[in-house]
Amino acid sequence: MFKQIVRVDPFGTNTENPAAHSLARPGNLAGPFLQGEPLVLRYGAAIAIVLLTAGLRLALSPLLEDQALLLPFILAVLGTSILAGSGPALLASAFTPVLVTPIFTGWPLEAIAPAWWGHVVFFLVISGAVTHVMHSLQQAMRVEHAVQVAMRQLEWEAQQSEAQMRLMADALPFLIAYVDDKQRYRFANKEHRQWFAEPAALIGRHAQHVWGDEAYPTIRPHIEAALSGSAVDCEIEQAGCRPMRVHLRPDLALDGTVKGLFATIEGLTDRRRRPWSEPIERVE
Repeated sequence: MFKQIVRVDPFGTNTENPAAHSLARPGNLAGPFLQGEPLVLRYGAAIAIVLLTAGLRLALSPLLEDQALLLPFILAVLGTSILAGSGPALLASAFTPVLVTPIFTGWPLEAIAPAWWGHVVFFLVISGAVTHVMHSLQQAMRVEHAVQVAMRQLEWEAQQSEAQMRLMADALPFLIAYVDDKQRYRFANKEHRQWFAEPAALIGRHAQHVWGDEAYPTIRPHIEAALSGSAVDCEIEQAGCRPMRVHLRPDLALDGTVKGLFATIEGLTDRRRRPWSEPIERVE
């Protein structure tokens, strides 16, 4: 029922999802455990369970006498439903009266008492209800399992996509970052971290702490403009800021509110790149 789940990554390599693959077969006690097996095996199991139950009931006849003749066969129907599914369980329900009637009533040598037919009808109603309940439970568990597999798959693909995006962002010779609506850094690529700080000291910090008290007043109006919903493209060549070209784009939610901003920054190529801490001359 459940196929092996694989993902084709953008670099052409088929990568199996180990989390989803571990859920490839549902592990529950509701069954049916013979799901997908040949029909002969499944329906043969139903007949075998009924025959085994009849043998056990006959063996217990000296102890139980005529009490609850059909009650053990309800358990047989339940076991068949768990083992082989609803179809074989219905077969077990129908086969039980056919098998036990001549055993426990003496038919055809003796007439069948009307009370026996009442027991048979009651048994068929209860066994049918048991089969229906188990079938519904098995369907619900299959749906739940399929949802779990799909969620694991989506989660894994999201993680893979995030990892690939980080690799590609780190390979670019530009500063790339994401800043939320509180001006706190949520993502920064390798180039950005090398200019400012290590990841542990950068992610989650406010833009003022990242840029510094001297440079932040220069970049602040552009950040606030982007967080107000405007696209920003500018060059910064003032005191406290390294010469750079800044591109800021707002991240808009479906309702139009700004969730944050995407930042792309490139150093001006006509100037020698220096460590951030190194002082720069004021450019008028």
